[in-house]
Amino acid sequence: MCVHNGHMTTTENVLTMADLTALETISRAAITCARIAWVDRVTGRINYGTARSIGDENGNFLRRDKDVRDGFLRITTRGGWEHFVRVRDLMPLVHSGHFAEYDWRLRTCATE
Repeated sequence: MCVHNGHMTTTENVLTMADLTALETISRAAITCARIAWVDRVTGRINYGTARSIGDENGNFLRRDKDVRDGFLRITTRGGWEHFVRVRDLMPLVHSGHFAEYDWRLRTCATE
């Protein structure tokens, strides 16, 4: 047992409501094979792809005893490349609006 903010917890890695909503967004994208856009935290580049599954860094299913936050979202980019992005790293992007479902069929004035 650990103490977090004066309360007993079973882990030091506390799951907050904000974390839960981010996990819901990411897992829903994977379950529905949603088209997504996300910002690369290193380059600042916007990437587009289709969320596929949450597993390990090799694309295998996540073990039942593994924390989903340590898993990887498999994303197929528009160009056909496979990306494996750690779920834990995507969670702050959901909070900041830098990870979202994206409808590629929508047209804007800039593309018409």
